[in-house]
Amino acid sequence: MSIHAVLFDLDGTLHDRAATLRAWLVEHTRQFSLPDTYAPRFLELEDHGYRPKAQVIPQLVQEHGLPHDPQTLLDTYAHHVRHAVPMPHTHAVLRELRARGIRTGIVTNGWADLQRTCADRCGLTDLTDDLVISKAVSLSKPDPRIYRLALERLGVSAQHT
Repeated sequence: MSIHAVLFDLDGTLHDRAATLRAWLVEHTRQFSLPDTYAPRFLELEDHGYRPKAQVIPQLVQEHGLPHDPQTLLDTYAHHVRHAVPMPHTHAVLRELRARGIRTGIVTNGWADLQRTCADRCGLTDLTDDLVISKAVSLSKPDPRIYRLALERLGVSAQHT
């Protein structure tokens, strides 16, 4: 059996989400003069992206007794992808797969604009053949239908992926 395509996750696989968040948190805490305990607690509460920031930030405001409007702090989160960086070796791996004639796709959960911007900032758009984003297709991982859609869009079968 030969491989015709590889599907990747975005956050934590091709995109170094942890480094991106750390860089944003440096800017965020500086901009709002937040206490040193804010950033580590943010990372703990947001649980690798599994807890909505709309819950995390109000909790942080309450826990730290901050004078800031939670929505104001939350609004800056939309800009965290300005700091997006790829994982080490991501570009080399994608270029090698392309050189071998293997199609590549990204299947990710998240908001369409945010994930597209993240992929662009990480330099992935020109190195991959397709990007399937859960909120854009109304399917989420681990639902098998999102993977079937990605395979269909790449024109490959599961057994060759």
